[in-house]
Amino acid sequence: MRGIGVTQSRLIKIIVIAAIVIGLSSAFGILLNNYKMNKSRTINQVTIINKDMITTVSNGKVQLQYDRKSGLTTLDWGQDHKLSNLYSSYKAGDKLITSSSYSEHLQVNKIQTIQDEFGQGTIVSFENKSKGNPSILQHFTFYDGNPNLFIDVVILSATRISTAYISPLSVDSAAISMKSGKDNRVLLVPFDNDSWSRFQGVSADGNGMSYEVTAAYDNESRNGYVIGSLSHDIWKTGLKFKGNSTGIEQLEVYGGVADEHTRDTQPHAKIDGIRLASPQIFVGYYADWRDGMESYGHANAARNGVLKWDGGVPFGWNSWGTIQSNLDYETAVFHSDYIKEHLQNNQFNNQNEVYINLDSYWDNLSPQQLEEFVKHVHENGQKAGIYWAPFVYWGDDVSQIAEGGDYSFLDLIMKKSDGSLLPKLDGAFPLDPTHPGTQLRIDAFIDRFKKLGFEYIKLDFLTHASLEGKHYNPTIQTGMQAYNEGMRYVTERIGNQMFISQAISPIFPSQYAHARRISCDAFGVISGVKDSTEYMLNNLTYGWWQNGTIYSYTDPDHIKLTQDPMEAQSRVTSAVIAGTVYLDGDDLRNPVSQVIAEANLTNSAVNEIARKGSAFRPLEGNSGIDSGDTFTLHDEKNDYIAVFNFQTSESKSKTISLFRAGLKPDMAYSIVDLWSGRKFTATNLLTLNLAPKQSMLLKLTELTPNN
Repeated sequence: MRGIGVTQSRLIKIIVIAAIVIGLSSAFGILLNNYKMNKSRTINQVTIINKDMITTVSNGKVQLQYDRKSGLTTLDWGQDHKLSNLYSSYKAGDKLITSSSYSEHLQVNKIQTIQDEFGQGTIVSFENKSKGNPSILQHFTFYDGNPNLFIDVVILSATRISTAYISPLSVDSAAISMKSGKDNRVLLVPFDNDSWSRFQGVSADGNGMSYEVTAAYDNESRNGYVIGSLSHDIWKTGLKFKGNSTGIEQLEVYGGVADEHTRDTQPHAKIDGIRLASPQIFVGYYADWRDGMESYGHANAARNGVLKWDGGVPFGWNSWGTIQSNLDYETAVFHSDYIKEHLQNNQFNNQNEVYINLDSYWDNLSPQQLEEFVKHVHENGQKAGIYWAPFVYWGDDVSQIAEGGDYSFLDLIMKKSDGSLLPKLDGAFPLDPTHPGTQLRIDAFIDRFKKLGFEYIKLDFLTHASLEGKHYNPTIQTGMQAYNEGMRYVTERIGNQMFISQAISPIFPSQYAHARRISCDAFGVISGVKDSTEYMLNNLTYGWWQNGTIYSYTDPDHIKLTQDPMEAQSRVTSAVIAGTVYLDGDDLRNPVSQVIAEANLTNSAVNEIARKGSAFRPLEGNSGIDSGDTFTLHDEKNDYIAVFNFQTSESKSKTISLFRAGLKPDMAYSIVDLWSGRKFTATNLLTLNLAPKQSMLLKLTELTPNN
């Protein structure tokens, strides 16, 4: 017994000594890591300095400070423009696990250099460790000379894990100081353009949710931050904020949003594996937040690609504006003939091309009539357009066999995790983009359209393809994965035969169409209704940046003209400045509509701006949920200003600072009202008087001794 006691005593001493050695070794390892870190190096144009427990990384435009004690990061653009206290996180079940809660925060010694579509890049990484938990690896990507950086996070586990929530960037307090701002705003961007959704430039003193991208800015100085997702292949990205009078207090940028505004009834699907990656997030500060939004658009285009179009802005006619369900062969042919005889050879064309587009209810025409319609349009020197919604079933008989194969719609309709059907959205069942029956149906319709000779297609109700649910293809877990698979299939099937315009659809992904409707349906009334000109211009006010970046054109919807001359003129002006896809939507069998169309669609100077295909910028970003009333465009030779009066019964006087509109101070400008032809001059300030419902489209040219 005594010998056993001695053995136990020695064993205890050995264990104690070993624990001390291990502890010292671990402490020495940390000290050694910190010793190694206490030095500086330069890679590309990025300087990395380690001092004590702070790692500082800078490319000369933006500086990162990573606190290896707290695990919190601050981004600094100088002059007190900072994004502070950020960390990363993910959820294991309902439990939120944050990088800052881990015990170790280590800079990864290996610095990765890349050369890609953004230029020369440097990736600095930090690994957050905690015993018994997966590692949280934070990546910060800097590019030489660039004021923005990209942030993403990867969860690394020894065993398979799953999550439906991952945040590369979150802040619990003091996120963005905007103390010097006099009109602090936050941009709220809708996920899609369904249900007459609106953008919002809300006060920073509040809270809200944006989708895929947001901006926090002072409208007066225009200084602002832009934060948005560059990755749209797996996650739907949400951006929540909570602010006060001095700035943004809390910020949460995460993959995994699924709610009524993404049109989901099911939670965001989980992804699983030993390596789980977040969406990559674009973060930048700009002297003008509008420049930042355009930079964000260009970054998405560079990262994800753009469906190129070299044919110019489509001019023409679309049947949905007025004809709608009353479409028939005779009506379609009449409009082809009328446009040829009265509009096509009178300035209403682009490169001598005009499209005659059949919208929904094109199937009112027999197969033979469709063939004859296309032939007739081509004989008139025009191009033929068609409409289709590839991911919806409008019927109720789910046993019906879907076109193109032997599958029933019951097979194709999206399911919940328990196998029951997803509910209808906008009156139609959503079809699973990954199901072979859906793909056979796509083949059947697209091949038919191509064989008939259609050269334009409007794809509608595409949000249905992005809904969360259980997919036929087991490798597809999330709604965005399914959306990408479905849209890629449609686009590849179309090939390069048709101009593709998306109607109801998410803003992102954007690489599957030449154009996208900037809003939901818009008709001819100036304001006061959900589908008004003012409604469409709200989407332009805060969504102009999509034009020429992620889409070649932003589509203002069919141009339906009321019989009020001012209101009709304003609808055309709104379409001209929105991007554009320039399609009349009137019933031109009506003699009054003929007069109004010819008066508004044949103005040479106005149509020349439409041919540019360039969206005008908002002058201001503080209109809340409404539209701004003033928009600007600059090109190499001229400047343009568009001004609207949305009041239906009151005149409006508007004074514009030409300097704030981007023109030169103290420069005299010659100004032409492109609608009336009236000419006048202005310096520094421009005062306009608008009648009820009126808009003005002005061309400004510098006055010099030569002109």
